Amino acid sequence: MNRRSNQHSNKYSSLEELYIENRKLIYAFLSDIVEDESLKDDLASAVWVKVFKKSEMFLKMNKRWVKNYLRVMVRNVAKDYEKASKREKQMIEETKTLFDRRTEPSAEDNAIFEDDAVYLEKACRVLTKDEKELIQMRFTYNMSAREIGNILEISEEAVRVRQFRTLRKLREELLRLKKENE
Repeated sequence: MNRRSNQHSNKYSSLEELYIENRKLIYAFLSDIVEDESLKDDLASAVWVKVFKKSEMFLKMNKRWVKNYLRVMVRNVAKDYEKASKREKQMIEETKTLFDRRTEPSAEDNAIFEDDAVYLEKACRVLTKDEKELIQMRFTYNMSAREIGNILEISEEAVRVRQFRTLRKLREELLRLKKENE
């Protein structure tokens, strides 16, 4: 009987208990990886969403295993964010070349750019008004994520996430239109 109650105490009885006992631990793990407080909040939220989606699994686990699992989850969420940020920067640079041609293009470049401009114009139709404004602020007015964030009253990271999603949407539509016309 004593052994059984001891085993029970090594597991969490509810998600609330799991959260209360581990929320500071998540931030401690994140502090080793990330300095930006708002980014820590976003990454911590992503970890907790994953935990809640697999709540039954976590409630069946020994508390020590939960802590180890959370450490791995924090590391993976941070790596996923880093990869997404790199993809976002690459996508921004690729899209920026479509919007901003500062060198004197050749006749061949002009022909390609005209085709791209037609596709780009059509692809922009799938964007919402807010998405178009975001792209315009970034590429037409060359505003930084911080400047855009100040105007929209959101964090710099939120601006980057929105830009990434908007550019991904735009790129997917561009590819779809090009494929459709092949």
